[in-house]
Amino acid sequence: MAAKIYISTCHDVWDNQAFEEYLLEGEEMPALLLWQNALAVVIGRHQNAWKEADWQSLEQEGGQLARRLSGGGAVYHDLGNLNFTFFVAKKEYDLPRQVGIILKAVRALGVNAAFAGRNDLEVNGRKFSGNAFCFRRERAFHHGTLLVNSDMGAMDRYLQVSLEKITNKGVDSLPARVINLEEISSKVNVSSLVEAICDSFCSYYPGAFPEKVDTSQAAPVFLKEKYASWDWRFGSSPEFGVRLSRRFSWGNLDLTCVNHLGLIERAHIYSDILNADLVDILTDALIQQPFKSLAIRSAWQEAARRHPDLSGNDQKIIEDLLSWIAEAKF
Repeated sequence: MAAKIYISTCHDVWDNQAFEEYLLEGEEMPALLLWQNALAVVIGRHQNAWKEADWQSLEQEGGQLARRLSGGGAVYHDLGNLNFTFFVAKKEYDLPRQVGIILKAVRALGVNAAFAGRNDLEVNGRKFSGNAFCFRRERAFHHGTLLVNSDMGAMDRYLQVSLEKITNKGVDSLPARVINLEEISSKVNVSSLVEAICDSFCSYYPGAFPEKVDTSQAAPVFLKEKYASWDWRFGSSPEFGVRLSRRFSWGNLDLTCVNHLGLIERAHIYSDILNADLVDILTDALIQQPFKSLAIRSAWQEAARRHPDLSGNDQKIIEDLLSWIAEAKF
C-alpha cells in the first residue's frame, strides 16, 4: 500500500486529535499528517492539567486545553505552529528516519538544525520542536511541533513551568529556551515548511501525495467527544491522600495515592516521561499494594520483569525510581 500524506484544513485541536487517533487505528500505513491548531495548550497523557497550564485564562481567552495520547511535556499551539504525525507499523518504527525527514525539510529551507536532548530539534542551542510517541498493539505514531512564528509571549503566559525546572535549567522563561524558525531563515513560513516536509517524505516514500482533509468531518464523533470531554482532559481531582514528587534527569514524576486500610486503593502518576505506556505499567502495579517503600519497590521490580521488551531508557527510569523509593523509607 502506498504511503499517504494528509494535510488538515481544520484548526480545532480536538478534531485534529480525534483524526490522529482514527489514523492510528486505521489500516493506511505508513502515513503523515500535517496539522495546525488555533490557540491551545496540549499536555502529555499523564500530566496534571492544574500544574502545567493556566487553562482558566486560556479558555477565557478563547483557547482550548487538550490532552494527547503520547507522553512528554506541555506545549503551546497557535497558527504559527505546524504539527506533524508519522504513522507506521510498530515493527517499522524508526525514530532516526522520521526525525531525518523533518531535518531534511528544515535544512532545505536554510535551517542547520540537529536532534538534541531526549526529544528535541534545536538550532543554535535553542529548541524549535518537541517530539513524543505512542505505541498501540502493532501500530505506532511519532508526532511533534514545529515553531514557525508562534506568539512567544502567549506561550510564556499559558504554560506554567515549575520553579524547580527553571532553577535546574538556569533559565528565566520559555522564550529564553525556544525559537521560531522564521528567526533563522526568511525562507521559512508555514506553507513553505509544509511543502518541504511533503517533498522530504516523498523522498523516503516515493508515490506519496498530499491530500487535504477536513478533520471536523472526517474524524469519528465518539473520538471528538472523548478529546473534548472533562474526564479525558482533567480526570479526577488532583487532591490525593499522599503525594510524592521528584525531578529526575529524564523528567518530572509526581506520585499520588489514596490509601485504605494500609493498601493503595487508587494511584496516579503525573509525569512527562516520553513513553506514556511505561506510566500505565508503573501505576497499575501499585494497586492493592501496601503503602510501604519496600512493597512499592517490589511491585515495580516485578512489573519490569513482566515487560522484558522495555527499552534501555525505560529500564534506567525504573532503576532511578527504585533508588528514589528506597531513599524515601516510609
